[in-house]
Amino acid sequence: MNKISQTFGLFLFAEVVRETTIASLALLVPKNISSYPSNGERFTEGHIDMWWIVHDGGMLMLLPFLLRQHKVWRKCKLRIFTVAQMDDNSIQMKKDLITFLYHLRIDAAVEVVEMVRDLSETYVPNLCKKTFIKENFHTVPK
Repeated sequence: MNKISQTFGLFLFAEVVRETTIASLALLVPKNISSYPSNGERFTEGHIDMWWIVHDGGMLMLLPFLLRQHKVWRKCKLRIFTVAQMDDNSIQMKKDLITFLYHLRIDAAVEVVEMVRDLSETYVPNLCKKTFIKENFHTVPK
């Protein structure tokens, strides 16, 4: 890929992210999509990692769950990572997320990553901060 098309690709990606944010929509960004297996291939081990940064009620949980229903990904383990602030109770947050996944009938390993306050203020957009504050994460669907 030459320098001009690479620069245009980055500009286009940034524009899509900007427009998605303005429209308050979700954006799925697959990593190394050119390396995705064909339908004839099968994984016998591996992980599907999902970072759940904005707790949106579980809609994002549906994507890796559906991916695991396909024969290619069926034997992969699901790992869900979520971000906690330093002053959050990360142990309780992990318990609540495990319970939440149980109610959704999703089998996954859960990891809570504690983010340093300075970094979170730099890298987490205001929309995400507002979601963290407004969200009642400890409410589990019945």
